[in-house]
This record gives sequence, structure tokens and C-alpha cells, in this order.
Amino acid sequence: DSTGLVTDTMRIVGDNSYHVVSSVGNDGTAVLDGFIINGGQADGEAAVGDDSGGGIYVEASSPTLRHLTILANAADDGGGIANIAGSSPALQNVRIAANKANFFGGGIFNQSSDPELINLALFDNYANSGGGLFNVISNPLLVNATIAGNHAGQQLPINQQQTTDFDCQMQVAGCRLQDLGGTAWAAGSGGGMFNLNNSRPLITNSIIWENEDNNGAGSVSATIGNDASSIPLISYSLVQASGGSGSGWNGSLGFDQGQNIDEDPLFLAPEDRHLLPVSPAVDVGDNEANNSKHDLDVKPRISDGTDDGEAVIDLGAYETTLVGISISHTPNTTVARVGETITFTYVITNDGSVSLNEIMAIDDILGPVMLNATSLEPGDSTSGILSYTLQGSDIGILVTTVAATGKSAAGAVVSAVDTVAIEVRPVLFLPLLRTHSE
Repeated sequence: DSTGLVTDTMRIVGDNSYHVVSSVGNDGTAVLDGFIINGGQADGEAAVGDDSGGGIYVEASSPTLRHLTILANAADDGGGIANIAGSSPALQNVRIAANKANFFGGGIFNQSSDPELINLALFDNYANSGGGLFNVISNPLLVNATIAGNHAGQQLPINQQQTTDFDCQMQVAGCRLQDLGGTAWAAGSGGGMFNLNNSRPLITNSIIWENEDNNGAGSVSATIGNDASSIPLISYSLVQASGGSGSGWNGSLGFDQGQNIDEDPLFLAPEDRHLLPVSPAVDVGDNEANNSKHDLDVKPRISDGTDDGEAVIDLGAYETTLVGISISHTPNTTVARVGETITFTYVITNDGSVSLNEIMAIDDILGPVMLNATSLEPGDSTSGILSYTLQGSDIGILVTTVAATGKSAAGAVVSAVDTVAIEVRPVLFLPLLRTHSE
């Protein structure tokens, strides 16, 4: 794209690194935070692991991986990330998208590993089996994951295939499945996830929707594919083709642990998996399952998405903010001298989806801000201006913080703060020049 990122694995050229990042034998102290992992190509020897984990390769290791985007990497297994040999990495607030595996786990491949996946977006990945996620002898924990738009088997777009004979690829995949302890029939299954050989993922507060495999889009196997020995444990989740908790539950997807639903999650747009405020996935999760403070957008993780006075976590990677407010205050200059007057412009915006009343703002130095309006409809803003004359005691760095609050019709109170710093210099004195006359 315009920033130089590879967004399509077919655009990977040359002998790229087998793994962009490797973690082997780490005891759990390593942390990788805030990176884009892009363009890895694990097409090397299987005997040394160079065919797995195009983006990240984790072997007998348990690093913490957070605030990452793992984008457009390729491998035979685990295009985005491969966890093998007893690895238990903690993935927190990670987006894994547009990765490809020739065989298993377009986004994630787990073999004898139990990763923790919190606030995970697993979008638009491709593999022969397990388009989003493939587990073999693995028990990953998924909390607030959104698994959507992943593809397995014949649904793999033709420009993503690296072989000219798809039947040949299917036969090879079948042999590899047998090597892992599975059966050839599983090839081409599990658009969202495939579980093999006594794998038991624990899935909570998650959404699995709009995935595709040989049986079509949104089918049972396109959502989650399991061999006879694997049973996912699913609760408080929106799972396509499940029938929802109770008598209508489709047991081939896994074990129903309650509070599951099967309704259109109402994503914001086909390529935007945020939730509309009216989504059935809003305010229906288990608050105790997720102790993270923020969602994938680094917004507060638990909010009152239905404006009923009770904050309940949403399903999926993104929290919907029904009641929200933001504030900024901008000085006319950030460098000034004692005696000069600084003018601050304050702007408050209703970032939520319901009306806000009783809006006010108070600057910790200048006091209350006189606003043009104290009620705002969603998306609207109000503003105010305050001035301050700098004093000798302000010399140095003057920090001013403003806090804004508002209240919804249901009584939910929201707040936001903004801070700016101004460099205050002493008064400039010019020397008095004396002239002489003859």
C-alpha cells in the first residue's frame, strides 16, 4: 500500500525471512508490544520449523505479544503465527489479517500449545483447513475474539493458491492431516477454526461469523470444524449456525456452556467488524471473563452499550460505546512570556450514539468553561473560550488539564480529560543604550 506494507501475500517477492519474529525457549519474560509484523514467508524446511509461522514463530516459548498487527504473511502452516512444542504465549489486543497457509491455520496454527487469545481480531485469513485458526492437541483460550471472513479449502481465492492443481493440494493436505493424527476428510474444512486430535479450545465473549469453506459460507463446518475427538467449550458467544444455547444447539460445533446466540452481529460494514449500537452482541457478555482494561481500539473495555444503567461487556474484539464524550483544548501558542495572554479554545464532542445533557467543562487553572451548548446530539460538538495572563510563578512548563462531563437520559455519566503544556519564559529585557553628545 502507500505506506509500503504488503497487504496481499501474492505480492511477497524474493527470499523474505522465514519468520519476521521468532521466540524459542523463552520462559515467559519476553514482551513484544506495538509492532506491525508483515511480509514473512515460511517456505523452508519442515525439519527445522522454517515452514511454519511466517509472521511469528513460537517454539517451547511463552512470550507476551500485545498491540500487534500481523498482516499478510505466508507459510505452509500458521501464516500469521505458529505456536508449537508446548508454547503458551499470551496474545492481547492483536489483529491477525490477510495471512495465508498452504495447509493449516491461515491466521494461527497451534500444535501441542495452549495460547491465551484476548481481544483478538482474526480476519480474512486463508488456508486449506482452519482458515482462521487450526488446533492440534491444543487448548487455546479465546476471550473477546472476533473471527470473521476467513476461508478454508476450495473457497481459497484462485490468486491465493500457490499450486496449479488444487486437487493435488488437497491430497497433500490430507497426507499432512494424517501425519498430525487426523483424517483426510478434514481438508477444506473449518473456515473459522478447525480442531484436531483432542483439542479443546475454551471460547467466551466471542463472535464467529461470515467464515467460508468447502461447504459454503456460514455453514456449520465453515464456522468450526472438529474431528471426533475434539470438543470446543463455548459460552457467552455469538456463533453462526449454532442455533443458540438450549434445545436448538448444534452439538457438532462443540459443547454449549450457556448464553450463546446465533444472530447476525450487525457489523458496521462488510469490511468493518465493529458493532452497530443495535447489535445483539452488545452488552451480553460475561464481565468476569475479561480483566483487560481496553478493547482492540484501546477504548474502555466494559461500557454501558445499551444505556440501561448497567455496564456489561460486549462480544468480540471491539466494545461499542453508546454513551461517549471527548474534549480538546487548544492554546493559541505553546511558547509565551510572562505578561502575555494565552487564549484556549475548548471543543467537546458527543462521541456516543445517544443524546447528552448537563454537559460542562472545568479547567484546573482557569475554572469553568462557558459553553455554547450544554446538550448535544450524537456527533455534535460545542465550544468555549477562556483566556489567561501568564505570571512569574508560571515560568517553566505550565500544564493545564480540562475535564468534561455529560449525562445521558438514562442517567449514565461519562467524562473525558485533555492536557496541554505551555513553555513560559521570563520577560525579555533589552539593555538601555546610552549615547554621548559633544
